[in-house]
Amino acid sequence: MFFPAREEGRDAVAENRAGKLLVFGGGDQAAFAACKLVFGAFASDIFHLGPAGAGQVGKMVNNLILWACTSANDEGLRLGEALGVDAQQLREALHHSSAQNWAMDQRSDRSGMPWAEKDMSIVLHEADLARLSLPLSGTIAYRYLIGAGWLRARLRFAALAALHGQTARRLVAEREAIVAELERARQDYLAATRGSSF
Repeated sequence: MFFPAREEGRDAVAENRAGKLLVFGGGDQAAFAACKLVFGAFASDIFHLGPAGAGQVGKMVNNLILWACTSANDEGLRLGEALGVDAQQLREALHHSSAQNWAMDQRSDRSGMPWAEKDMSIVLHEADLARLSLPLSGTIAYRYLIGAGWLRARLRFAALAALHGQTARRLVAEREAIVAELERARQDYLAATRGSSF
């Protein structure tokens, strides 16, 4: 049984409280029907999709289509911008076109898409088990995996930079202390040998 919210974060909590969650369920149909009244306490849309596990499949397919739309939105809007069209104006116009989709309307790209890598890995694993070719899914997964890898690399670099930055600051401080000590030694020497012919 899965209860995907149509929103993320604070909006998801609001939807939960407002009873607007979406239920994808599986299992015995009679048992599911008996629970429908309870589901109605927190969900506005309730779907029995088949045998046990069907709710999970529904959620997986939902996520696949969500990430596909998010990717297409990003690429389409970037293309529009590159050709001189303002992205916000284009987004507003597309809302009324055949390209309108939930991911664009809700700006799913702003979430940072932290689950994309996990979701697409699940999709590709299940497709492999079903011996089904999903080339678009592979492309989307590759994009998010590369993006996640780039982000991890940046985070690792930032951690190394911070670590080495601390090391560099320590070495600079030690060098400055040595230079100061040498300068004191020189001044002491000059004071001690003042007036001598040496």
